[in-house]
Amino acid sequence: MKRPVLLVLLVLITVAAVVAVWWSGRQPAPEAAVNDVKPFQYQADARPTVEVYGDSISQGDSSNFSSGDTGPTSWVSHLGGPDGLRFVGGFAQGGAGAETIRNYIAGQHTSDVVIYEIATNDLRRGVSWDEWADHTLRFHEEAAIGDDLFAVVLIGPMDDRSAEAVAEWNDRTREFAEDQGWAVLDPWDGLRDDDNTWVAGMSADAVHPNKSGAQVLAANMAKEVRSALAER
Repeated sequence: MKRPVLLVLLVLITVAAVVAVWWSGRQPAPEAAVNDVKPFQYQADARPTVEVYGDSISQGDSSNFSSGDTGPTSWVSHLGGPDGLRFVGGFAQGGAGAETIRNYIAGQHTSDVVIYEIATNDLRRGVSWDEWADHTLRFHEEAAIGDDLFAVVLIGPMDDRSAEAVAEWNDRTREFAEDQGWAVLDPWDGLRDDDNTWVAGMSADAVHPNKSGAQVLAANMAKEVRSALAER
């Protein structure tokens, strides 16, 4: 065989070998070796939105409650999570009662729920229940809440008032709110003892929740609000 023909044959054999190696590298990897990468899917935040109007129990150590800059002893700080609620505004201030809170109603409501945590200071100051109810009705009218769910929070643990006085107030409030078609929230499970005082470890001053108490209160609030929305 002539040398040029031999060289050509060797070149062809070499090319064939390279192609074979290259082609074998193109074969798919075993199924177990392929990473299961799922495509990105956008999911909108579908949690119910809430406005909160409250006193120092809601405010806690917040530096700017209305803007969402809430502190760890404010239960609003712990409303998030997949089964929680999304806070979108409102107002809370230490010492606020049913009359004073009417001065801080937001101009436009875009939330699903308006939570009204106002009564503790009224009872503490000797405001009559009838006066509280009148101011609460006025708040609801002036706020023009419309189709939003209006949820009234019952009074929680109070060391400076008897359990009987708190129970009487709450019973009247529940009946009143239900007559108006409002939701009633009693989120104090795990926070209130049988004598209507704070459960040990849930309050630093026997008046307001500490961080642990605020976390329990937020979880209870979210659960009760979601239940009320489901019943509408």
